Amino acid sequence: MVLSSFFAKPTEPALNVTLANLLLRRGLKALGEVQIHKGKSLKKPDVMIVLNAIKMILEGKFEGQRKMLENQCKKRIEEGLCDIAIAVEYEKNIPISDSLEKSSEKMNFTANVYWITGNTGWQKNVDINELVKMIRSAYTRAVSNDIVGEAVK
Repeated sequence: MVLSSFFAKPTEPALNVTLANLLLRRGLKALGEVQIHKGKSLKKPDVMIVLNAIKMILEGKFEGQRKMLENQCKKRIEEGLCDIAIAVEYEKNIPISDSLEKSSEKMNFTANVYWITGNTGWQKNVDINELVKMIRSAYTRAVSNDIVGEAVK
């Protein structure tokens, strides 16, 4: 399938699912565009990641929506949907190759990891492998600092 013949520009949901698949290939349990029932409401995080019982949500938006991403990540933690939230900005001009997955492999992100007591700050030019390292590092930090215990308090 030739992507450029179907899409002039990929949608955020398509990028979210593709990103989840790329994370899955790198050993993370990730699922894109999930639906979570919380009480009587339905929540729809972009990517859900579970790493040894630590729940993480990745929210992705195109560049220029950073404040919305920050608020979404903080809200996901406050709602109790996750222990760690990751904000990812997608490039506006994604180089289209023969598939969205191949294009996403080459894409750089800007990312910020949030937890109950703070965040890492925005980091530019993060490729998919560096994003995986950020996720694993956030997990290690959560376990070593008992962020989950702090959230319970």
